[in-house]
Amino acid sequence: MLTFSEIFQGSHARIESLLGLPEPTRPLPAIFQAAEANPGLDLEDAASLIAWAREPQRRAEIHTAARRVREHLAPHTVEFVIPVYLTSFCQNECLYCGYRQSNALAERVRLSLPEFSRELDLILSWGPAD
Repeated sequence: MLTFSEIFQGSHARIESLLGLPEPTRPLPAIFQAAEANPGLDLEDAASLIAWAREPQRRAEIHTAARRVREHLAPHTVEFVIPVYLTSFCQNECLYCGYRQSNALAERVRLSLPEFSRELDLILSWGPAD
């Protein structure tokens, strides 16, 4: 699986060529339809959208469509996910995570099955969120 950096480096030349797109290559309604049907625009549609946005009268239309797509894909909800870990030992190096292998300050703990069961029972006792 490619990393974002590898994908970006492979697309860099294409992105650079699209930055100077003088005119949109697709009609605005077609771009909106693509965005609503499939999350994420391809490079050409994103470049066309930027070209369309050069016209001030189109910007409000683009903002309205973007808001509609975002609300469809990500409604205004907040959900909490409570991870339940059996251990704080990890072999990965995720920079944002305190469990990463190189974090010498992290206290490493491995729960027994009864300890894990108690933790899970405690979380379940909180009940479902309203």
